[in-house]
Amino acid sequence: MAMRARTSAIASGSVAAALAIGACSGGGVVVSPTSTTTAAVVSASIGLTASPSAAFVNQGCAATPQAAPSFDIVVLTTTTVDLESVTIRLINGTELGGPMITFPSAPLTTQFGTTRIVAGTPRTFTLSPRFVCGPDRPQSVAADLVVVDLSGAAHRVTVSRPLP
Repeated sequence: MAMRARTSAIASGSVAAALAIGACSGGGVVVSPTSTTTAAVVSASIGLTASPSAAFVNQGCAATPQAAPSFDIVVLTTTTVDLESVTIRLINGTELGGPMITFPSAPLTTQFGTTRIVAGTPRTFTLSPRFVCGPDRPQSVAADLVVVDLSGAAHRVTVSRPLP
């Protein structure tokens, strides 16, 4: 019984911290509880490192055929995990899907050295995907994250936010 109370307290604290992080960065927060009480609770937020407006000038690109906004993705979990992949999607509201770029494990490890997220410690990953410009300016951004805990179980989280 004490272990269940401790797990619930850790999960509640992690959720509260994730909500605080999301409120500060203006990003959305998604919490992904799983079916067992000892499984990881994963929360994430996505924020902008700078206004992406410059990346999407004239409803396309100003000087190059690509746009490169930067996004901070903050991940917090109740158990230690490794970030397996991140897919960032731009959503313009007029079509299903939209441009997307996936960062698999190897490039994430090359960029960050390690993708380990220690339990209870928020970890920020700043990504600058290069999107091909389209005729419509994106209205929002979404990030699909896959983390793998030390037992090998995968946990999926999607977080999104409107663009200014």
